[in-house]
Amino acid sequence: MRKFHSYGPVNARNHFLAPRTVLVDQSLNSLIGSNNEDGHYFTL
Repeated sequence: MRKFHSYGPVNARNHFLAPRTVLVDQSLNSLIGSNNEDGHYFTL
């Protein structure tokens, strides 16, 4: 039986989840920036 889980690692077999791989990839690519820029902060 799957359960709702709000923290820690997510196991797709045991927990409900919404895959966000495309959003995560886009976010990481936009945060890389150029070498001349300072760091970035973000939340998921």
